[in-house]
Amino acid sequence: MSQPPNQGGGWNGPQGPGQPWDPASGQAFPPPGQYPQFPQNQPFPPGQFPPGQPPYGQPQYGPPPGYGPPTGGPPWGPPPGPPTRAPWWRRGWVIGPIIAGIVVILVIATTVSLLVLSDDDSDPSDTVTAYLQALSDGDAKKALSTIDEPGNTKLLTDDILKRQQAKAKIGDIKVVRSMTTSERAIVKATYNFGQRNADVDFRLTETDGDWKVEQGAIEIDLSSGSIEKNKPTLFGVDVSGDSKAYVFPGPLEWGTSNKYIAATDGKADDWPVGPYSSYYPQLDFDISKDGNKAASIAVTAYLQYCAQSTQTDASVDKPGCEQEVFAFDALPGTVTWSDPRTMELSSLKLRYSGYTDSDAIAVSGSVPWQATYRSNRSPAPVTRSATDYLSGDVDLSKDPPQFQPN
Repeated sequence: MSQPPNQGGGWNGPQGPGQPWDPASGQAFPPPGQYPQFPQNQPFPPGQFPPGQPPYGQPQYGPPPGYGPPTGGPPWGPPPGPPTRAPWWRRGWVIGPIIAGIVVILVIATTVSLLVLSDDDSDPSDTVTAYLQALSDGDAKKALSTIDEPGNTKLLTDDILKRQQAKAKIGDIKVVRSMTTSERAIVKATYNFGQRNADVDFRLTETDGDWKVEQGAIEIDLSSGSIEKNKPTLFGVDVSGDSKAYVFPGPLEWGTSNKYIAATDGKADDWPVGPYSSYYPQLDFDISKDGNKAASIAVTAYLQYCAQSTQTDASVDKPGCEQEVFAFDALPGTVTWSDPRTMELSSLKLRYSGYTDSDAIAVSGSVPWQATYRSNRSPAPVTRSATDYLSGDVDLSKDPPQFQPN
């Protein structure tokens, strides 16, 4: 263990007070004068320099060999400098907060991009409510302002909308919930539509800050050949030249531009209660009341013409007529045929085919006739019955319609 210095500035070594003492080796330094002496500021003689020392001109800095700090003491030399700092991007106290911030930003962005359930009245919910209320009020202009732009607005009028609402009224409107992203939304609403209960998911798109109901005007496909051929109408409006028609949700009134032909929709009781991407009607075309009446008149007119024959074979003097009675004893020109207005024509069948190009009503069935004539065998008139099978078409393109036998 090293000793404290004495009052004289030396060390208290084993040789006594003041004697220089090397604490590393535990030996006293040699007394003064025992080291080799050289002139000051003179080079060492050639080949002579203190043992363990480099030659002159190559100075060695620091203490001579064997001379060091006291055992257990602090090392000699200048104190160590401050440690070299790592670049800022490699420092933990900087990277940690940066990574945490990036994670927070990603979480927020992901959350915003997901559908968020909303219980309060948001803009898309207000739009759906306004849309349904406009339909209920018969306000076509207001309803159009809440939906995306339809292909045309020919049937999107106040008059037609009010006719729809007169058949089935919208009421008790309730917005249940909405799911919204930045530009799209789904709004669930329930309401009464006439005698039906509606539960509809409305899809909306935001454009320039305004929410619009998608497909708020229902697209009806009219591309079927049978539909186009029969010149259909919707609410009395001719749509035969259109491949598509657009209407608001509600009951539909189908017809044709031909008053003799009626159009009925097999899905009439399942009319749209909300927006649909596309609606395909199941239209069936048949003879209207006017068509039945017109066909009956045309057939009667034909039979009246045939009843004017005076021959047992009507085709002799009335070409195209086919009734005939086999009476070889009848005197020529003495035959009188029964009035067709008194005939029982219930067996006649009228049929309309909406899938052919022919604009006609097919007629078929048996017609009972009676022929009264004078016989060369008896002075009294003779009456005989005959049955004619009638087959032909009532041409609806004629005005008035006319019957033509096959």
